[in-house]
Amino acid sequence: MADLSDVVDAIAALLGSALYPDGADRASAIDADVYIVKGWPLPADLDRVVAGVKTGEARGVYVSVFPPPNLERVTTRALPQWLRVSPPAQTLSVATTETTLTIGGTVAVPQTVSVSVRDRGFAYAVQAADTPATIATALAAFIVAADIPATAAGAVVTIPTAYRLTARVGSVQRLAKEVERSQRAIMTTIWAPSPDLRKAAGRIVRSRLADTSDLAGCHNRFLPLCDGSAAWISYDHTTDVDNEQKAGIYRRDISHWFEFGEYLTVDATEVLIASAGRPAIIPPALPTDPTTFVLG
Repeated sequence: MADLSDVVDAIAALLGSALYPDGADRASAIDADVYIVKGWPLPADLDRVVAGVKTGEARGVYVSVFPPPNLERVTTRALPQWLRVSPPAQTLSVATTETTLTIGGTVAVPQTVSVSVRDRGFAYAVQAADTPATIATALAAFIVAADIPATAAGAVVTIPTAYRLTARVGSVQRLAKEVERSQRAIMTTIWAPSPDLRKAAGRIVRSRLADTSDLAGCHNRFLPLCDGSAAWISYDHTTDVDNEQKAGIYRRDISHWFEFGEYLTVDATEVLIASAGRPAIIPPALPTDPTTFVLG
């Protein structure tokens, strides 16, 4: 699940692609070396930028992504519910007639093949070394063990006395539930050796954080995070700080609020067999007085 560090990482990566649109090994968009750092930059690093300008060796711009302390709001406001992170990957198939079932497709794990015959359920967890034929053999063995005649030939299972025969393929999928949500202030600061470079870098940083609509699967003002969720971006303010201009540093602080959730994730197996009319135990009022009820 994503946390504050993941949000900072995503911002730094986004600004890196904006300031170096042709790649880090090509010239930057502002015709100067740009160094993107996570956290507050060290004074020695800023001194190297100033020294480079003074000696004519280089022109460098620092862009720092820093979450100031004590600027956070709790915005949890929705009851948690499980959401599917991604659809299950099913590579196997099963086709049925009145008395046969045929396994098809290719083997991949984790997947489960289930069969319901005579209102009895049987399930086989596919192994990496399986083939459709070995899956059919395993299912036939389960059915025979329940005193129901069955045979396997290749990928086909024949059940001569079957009725109400159904079969399904299921897999494991990732579920996520948002358990907390917060809004965090994060400041992007430009440290430039001249007002012109500060303005050039500032325009790119400001516009890139204002519009993320070209990112895959994301809408405007949402920043995708490493766990598949996204942080909502809300602009706050911009401030120019020129009290270090005698040292050759021109600074611009661009502050945003980023709202993101903390997620709990689990692996869930699809339900393939459901039955009704079977007794289920209810926790009794007294240990010596169990009761049962019947579903459906």
